Amino acid sequence: MPQARPLAGRRQEVAALREHLTPDSPYRAVVLLGDAGVGKSRLVTEIATLDEFLIFVGWCLPRSEGLPFLPVVDLLRGIQRYEPALSARSLAASPPYVAAELRRVLPELAEAPDDIGTPPHEPWMRTRLFDALAQFFANLVTPRPIVLALEDIHWADSTTLEFLDYLLSPGRGLPEKLLLTYRSGEAHRADVEDWLDRLRRLNDVRLMELAPLTDPKRPNRSRACSVTRSHPSWPTRSSIGQKATPSSPTSSSPPLGSSPPTAGPSRHCHPV
Repeated sequence: MPQARPLAGRRQEVAALREHLTPDSPYRAVVLLGDAGVGKSRLVTEIATLDEFLIFVGWCLPRSEGLPFLPVVDLLRGIQRYEPALSARSLAASPPYVAAELRRVLPELAEAPDDIGTPPHEPWMRTRLFDALAQFFANLVTPRPIVLALEDIHWADSTTLEFLDYLLSPGRGLPEKLLLTYRSGEAHRADVEDWLDRLRRLNDVRLMELAPLTDPKRPNRSRACSVTRSHPSWPTRSSIGQKATPSSPTSSSPPLGSSPPTAGPSRHCHPV
């Protein structure tokens, strides 16, 4: 895949992301907020080219509320396709029910057609699936820190949002960091905006709002990155969006189920 063009004007943001995504960071998740085209996905791609991280990416699609777990399936599929040995080691280290639950959303893991489970529809089944996914991700062990990135989370289905709530709830945690992108400046579904408001109340989630870049030679124009630290006492916004790195939703991404329209694999990112 062709090398991405050098990223100009975002040195501060790249440095902040690198710091927030390291294992020693107090943050479990980083949310990149910004208008469409501001460079959220490009920033994710830049992080993916670094030798420091191994990044898997999943994409949400417009009007994909009827496709439960689409970006999470993208993540699973990317890990299975590009790091099969890593996936196999994680399953081997997990209780037997973990593989059974993953087959509900990733049929290719089944050894026989009748080995495919039915999609979870009862609340207790979703909780069991969430726990299985969390154990699978927790058992992914590599020399480099792993980052699980979900693009265009403002288009996420309700099941994906519930799963993210589950991962970020008090007392739970993953060795991996979450990197999410959200498009702000537009109205989104009420459940999506409520979900973002909940994130703002979590002290271990960092919200970074990207401002547009402008020509530094023109004094009347300026560029800025406003870093918003979530805090319970801060006011919330009525409309906020996000979208991260390998931006632009697509139907399938090497990391999980769908495949994005752009660029191929980077050294630490599955082909997007």
